[in-house]
Amino acid sequence: MGSSLLKLGGVALRETGEQVLKRLAGESDRAAKVIGALHEPIAKAVIKEIDEYAPAAEIVKGYVRNGEFNEFGAYGKQLFDEPVIKNAQQDLGNILGKNKPQPEVKLPSRYDVKGKEGKKFVETEAKSWFDEKLDSIGWNPERTGEINRGEFASEGVYIDMGQGAEKYNFGGLTKYAKDRKTIPRLTKASQSEAQLNRLSSEVSQTFGPAFRAKPELVDQLGEVVPPKKVHKHHVLLLKVMEPFTMLTGGRTRSRKDMKYIFDGLAKRDWWIGNTDKNLVWQRIQTHIEDMLGSHGQLKGMTDIQGRPKGEKFIEGFGPTEIPGKTYDPKARHGFSEQFIEEIQKEKDPKVVLAKLLMFLEEGGGGEAMEGAAYSAQKVMEPRAVIKQTGKIKDVKSGDIVADRRLQNPRIQQNVERFEKGTAKLRK
Repeated sequence: MGSSLLKLGGVALRETGEQVLKRLAGESDRAAKVIGALHEPIAKAVIKEIDEYAPAAEIVKGYVRNGEFNEFGAYGKQLFDEPVIKNAQQDLGNILGKNKPQPEVKLPSRYDVKGKEGKKFVETEAKSWFDEKLDSIGWNPERTGEINRGEFASEGVYIDMGQGAEKYNFGGLTKYAKDRKTIPRLTKASQSEAQLNRLSSEVSQTFGPAFRAKPELVDQLGEVVPPKKVHKHHVLLLKVMEPFTMLTGGRTRSRKDMKYIFDGLAKRDWWIGNTDKNLVWQRIQTHIEDMLGSHGQLKGMTDIQGRPKGEKFIEGFGPTEIPGKTYDPKARHGFSEQFIEEIQKEKDPKVVLAKLLMFLEEGGGGEAMEGAAYSAQKVMEPRAVIKQTGKIKDVKSGDIVADRRLQNPRIQQNVERFEKGTAKLRK
């Protein structure tokens, strides 16, 4: 009944009302009791109509009088005649306050507020905006990347907590889509922007089950490494993959398109995001501190993580400046601004996948990223130790998945080529 065509006053609707029902129940205990007093199909219809057109009592009378609920027979009319339903009609109208169309409220493009109260005010005001956006994607947590958070207060949210105004950003939209309770919260941009961007990239690039738990690592002396100093390194770097996952204006490609790209890469044994085969667990020294570590080699010996400032030529890699191309010196990838503009204008995922594969397999991107990650892993990290109890084998220490990937012929070839190509730079 909820999805049938309902007619009243010449207005035709096709609406289950389930989202309105859930939202209303989540916002008001009183509303939840009122809804409980109504037979569900009637409640759905009433809520939908109250939301947009006419007083509750008249709507219910109209439905019963016009036989819209004939399938419930006498029960529907008896239900309507009960006092609790009459009270419910009035309560619904009072709670929703939408017996008449409401004028559109235009939100500010910038907020300048003070203290915790100001912060709470902006979060509360943003809730209805986020609700509307989530309604448009059916509250699907996997599609929250399609919502451009920057459209709300496009000029920014600035909060003065006593030490001057600072920029804040929203986070937690995916969690809100899942539980419908934890509304998006503002966090200081100077502390969280990079983290939020990273999380967004991880979410958009990842498909499949959650990655494995952090393994226990030991150093070269056999001492256990404190968990806080064990990092996960993405072989195909999040920031390098990011331009292929975005559309013009900073919007993330649809989940469907990203799945197409992910599957196309997987068929050729390339993996992105928080996928086990794209993760190498390393000590902090191997990951980011040592010049022969994963990031140290990429930054010092390639242009994968950005174009070297002031360099005209790097032996073994050619010119770093190309006529007609411009580069962002702050970028954590080596793509020109012209290439990024071109790839983000492209809406066909087949074309995007083809260009990404060309970069990985013909342009040297895959060789550099796999070569650096597994070269560092091979040289700086001890191999995994397996313990056996009876017939059961378990990993005592080390990254067993990375060790197995090191046996992959393509990865072995990329490590060999990478080490040979950078040999002079290592001296």
